[in-house]
Amino acid sequence: MRKMTAIAAVALLSGCGGGGEVASVSKPMAQLTQCPALTPLASQKFTRSKAVPLPADPLGTIMASSRQQLAVTSLAGGTSCVDVRMMNNLEGFRLQQGDRYLSFGWQGYQDQGYRTDGHKLIDRSTGRVVETGGWPVFSPSGQMFASAYQSETAFAEINGFGVWRVTTNGPIPVAVVDDLPEMLDWRVDSWGSESCVNLSAVSFSSVPVGTKDFSSAPRERYVAKQTGASWQVDEADGKSCPAG
Repeated sequence: MRKMTAIAAVALLSGCGGGGEVASVSKPMAQLTQCPALTPLASQKFTRSKAVPLPADPLGTIMASSRQQLAVTSLAGGTSCVDVRMMNNLEGFRLQQGDRYLSFGWQGYQDQGYRTDGHKLIDRSTGRVVETGGWPVFSPSGQMFASAYQSETAFAEINGFGVWRVTTNGPIPVAVVDDLPEMLDWRVDSWGSESCVNLSAVSFSSVPVGTKDFSSAPRERYVAKQTGASWQVDEADGKSCPAG
């Protein structure tokens, strides 16, 4: 296997529980009145004229929205709030790990003259909101999750491959590999075990310039493995993470 990328930046964290399934419990609807006042934007380029569209019920019942904020009901009945003023489009709302986490993708900043995107993960147990860049994928135990993301704008908290650990106080970053090969549509495909993650991406040379839909594009495979106190990303060379 030819090694492509190495990482440092790993925090050794004591294991705290809390990544498993969470039972669904009926809670009050999110209350926008509980959201804090937002600091005015330096730029006046804010053009959304209506509240952010919400998904259909039952998922929509745990959310409320305005032109500026998305409110999400916590598992304890409180409200978590996300500033969505610079997000032109929110999509793919889904619950993960039972109903503890709500995640969604977004595109935005067009009003500022450029485009960027990312993904938000809201921990409904703690109220923590994490920008993961790519779709977060949980490990078999639910104790960790990972994402892969690469963008010229580098808006997300990571611009590469990232791993977070689930704790009772919310997700905590464990490691980041920020020197992935420059490719398109990086993503986490699956976890093989708690210490091995299957990744893939699309080569620039394999698709026409300006391609946005990569569903049928050939993908190049990579493997991220934990090695001691760090993680390392290599070309898969036909070998994926073993299950278990």
